[in-house]
Amino acid sequence: GRRIGQIVSTVAIAPTLVELAGLDSSGPAFHEASLAPLMRGGAEDSDATVLGQVDFIPIVPREAKKAAHKNALIGNRFKLIRDEDTGRLELYDLRDDPKETRDLAQSRGDVAQELAAELEKRLNVVGGETPTPGELTLTDEEIEKLRALGYDGNAR
Repeated sequence: GRRIGQIVSTVAIAPTLVELAGLDSSGPAFHEASLAPLMRGGAEDSDATVLGQVDFIPIVPREAKKAAHKNALIGNRFKLIRDEDTGRLELYDLRDDPKETRDLAQSRGDVAQELAAELEKRLNVVGGETPTPGELTLTDEEIEKLRALGYDGNAR
């Protein structure tokens, strides 16, 4: 084993396993490239990026303000986050600000716009627009199963 510095996505696990099994991992079935070449000592891609997505709707109505529908493009240097409800962009320099405390979307607008365009391309590759999350209604049985696991709909 060895440690690599390139950012990778868990979505690359399937094509990696397929390639390591000796099968063809190219084609439209996979949205990320196999990591097998990296595992075999191949060169890292310092410009690699991965797509991140968050769709969260609280099951407790009073917590609705915590809902999130965001997409992100994450690279070794920059992370761009786009709020799909408002269109707001956030940009962080992961090398200089790994805890993401300083939003650079305004001061580095050129980088933000370039990454936003790349984010849009990546979303189109994985199937166009990300579906808007909807509300889920649970049955009494499902609610009881969640409570048995320790979830409490009345907790804050």
